[in-house]
Amino acid sequence: MTKPLDAVAVVIGCGPVGLCCISSAKTMFKTVFATDPSPSRRELAAKHGAIPVSADELDAAVREATEGRGADAVLELVGNNAALKVAMDIVRPFGAVSSIGMHLKPLDLHGEFLYSKNIRMQFGRCSVRRFFPGALKVLQLNKELFDGFIEHRIRLDQAEEYYELFDKGKIAKTVFIADDLELTAH
Repeated sequence: MTKPLDAVAVVIGCGPVGLCCISSAKTMFKTVFATDPSPSRRELAAKHGAIPVSADELDAAVREATEGRGADAVLELVGNNAALKVAMDIVRPFGAVSSIGMHLKPLDLHGEFLYSKNIRMQFGRCSVRRFFPGALKVLQLNKELFDGFIEHRIRLDQAEEYYELFDKGKIAKTVFIADDLELTAH
């Protein structure tokens, strides 16, 4: 792994994918901030090496750490307009926003703002084949962080209940098992 850049990244959304992003960002950026409405998720973000901040503290923390310029990169993992707006607001001019959150509604983007700030934006999931070796290395280097990553292994017929709990931020990573026999093996 290369030495992290003397740069600042922000992760918006500290669910399972956000935690993986934090661990990866720590290999590339000297400072990584993370925000999520859930205090317990912010605690997990800290364990992964991020500086956890509430939404109310985020802008001031990033401005202070960057002498007012804004974050060099922002990873938006929530998938809604409010989170994307925060990402665009706190990224520095000529910075990068990567939106990994799945946006299901039309985006509210303002061309003049984007034009004058020169934001580079990318949407979608990563190219697994390209990034798998590096991601696997991050997992290997942070094995203790990911040992308890999967909180629940449950039957497929319980999926609706667990999706609702996840959506409310009450649980983290859950694996659905199609065969009841596999549940007893873990």
